[in-house]
Amino acid sequence: IHAAWMLRKPTDQFQDVQMAGIVVGALLARGIIPDVAAVATLVSSAVRCGRADVLAPVYGMAGQMHGVAASTLVELAVLRNQLGVRYPRMHYDVLGTLVRSNDLQGALEVARAMRSQQMYHVLLKMWAAQGTHMSKTNTHGYTRRVQDIVQIIDDALNTVGERFLHSTHHLAITTILGMKHDSSCVRAAISVHQKLAPRLISPSLPAINQLMRAAIGANMGSSAFSLYRDIEARGEHDSAWHTSGTLMATLGEFLAQHEDMRSLVHLSTVVTRRHITAAPQFYTAVVCGLCTQPLHSDHHDLIRRVYGADAILRSMRKARVPRPTKALHAVMYAWAVLGRPLRAQHCFAHLPIGDLTEVAWGILMYAFVRQRNARGVLAVLAQARSWLQDTDNEPAVTPNVSSYLVNMSMQALVDRGDGRHAMILLDECLERFAESPTELSATHSDPITLTLVVRTLLASHRVTQAVHVYDDTIEQFGVHETPSLL
Repeated sequence: IHAAWMLRKPTDQFQDVQMAGIVVGALLARGIIPDVAAVATLVSSAVRCGRADVLAPVYGMAGQMHGVAASTLVELAVLRNQLGVRYPRMHYDVLGTLVRSNDLQGALEVARAMRSQQMYHVLLKMWAAQGTHMSKTNTHGYTRRVQDIVQIIDDALNTVGERFLHSTHHLAITTILGMKHDSSCVRAAISVHQKLAPRLISPSLPAINQLMRAAIGANMGSSAFSLYRDIEARGEHDSAWHTSGTLMATLGEFLAQHEDMRSLVHLSTVVTRRHITAAPQFYTAVVCGLCTQPLHSDHHDLIRRVYGADAILRSMRKARVPRPTKALHAVMYAWAVLGRPLRAQHCFAHLPIGDLTEVAWGILMYAFVRQRNARGVLAVLAQARSWLQDTDNEPAVTPNVSSYLVNMSMQALVDRGDGRHAMILLDECLERFAESPTELSATHSDPITLTLVVRTLLASHRVTQAVHVYDDTIEQFGVHETPSLL
């Protein structure tokens, strides 16, 4: 009778609530199950006192159920379910009380007793919110919180037999990454993803995107690519490309810069063969990444990378995927640097008419300059002049831009030791530009042009004339003496 009175009408004093919990444990040890109303009173009183640890017998916590018959444990589980039906918030209030007390083990015992995915999800959410106030400089605290999140997920996977919703996946990944973007947190988040992935109804693509971005930021590109392959294995890669084109561009650029050719070719093949409309940034990032020579790489390595970029452009053309002009320019320039004008010409020939500019002509000319082929340089100059005379191209002509075509042509002649023809070319360009604004611009006020003129005169031992040209140009145009060669 005294025990029943204690259960039904406890005061708010913790001593009485603790005594009531002891009584429940004693009754369970003798195979006696208290009624639902009595246990509900005990639970609500414990929550009000903020001491949910006294509820250990109700939830079958470790160390409290030794010697209790199996049939009693079954009846106790039924009682907990009845509590949940009558008082839907009660078990969640117990979880909240334990979380506020930083009692993760007790909270896990409650979730384990309920064997509910929703309970674990709420526990994960509460525990994540509990750690948001921590300073990001507290490395030890953050490491412990990450370990706690991993423990909650492990416990849920071992306890709950059903498949998990993407909301739990999203919450776990974003919570870990929200703590700190260092490599340890990224590795922990990847580990959680790999554990949850086989049990997910559907993964959270935003969470995977965030995880991939964090992996790339932590210099873990291979892990980011593995995450993409996981999405691909689920048949959801179309959604990944359509919803996060910028991210795929970032991944492609990282793989290109780190020379992971196998992964890079796989991404490009998926795009072209499945006719996925990837973001233009992806193609540009991949091709430009391949054409950028990394530090400490040799000439042969760059050739191999540019061949790879060229192959991607060819596969895009076969699949009728529009090729970004910037990507074509990147491959052209790489072939130019390597002194392969024929390869550069091939890329130039595939430029759309509307994308043909002085920049493209300059890259093509530079390929012949690198090959020290003055005849090829002059041939490109003649073709560029013909193109510029077309009235349709007149608005695109920019004197400050097109003048470098003249300078490169002069450079090629000077390097060949043909300074006389370099001067003749300059005079001819000056006369043509004075007569027609659609001609290639040329002026002595360009410091590079002035440098070439002076070099030419000095090569012919015409020092006095070089000094006069230099002084007259400085006086007339006010050219700044920026080129150190002058």
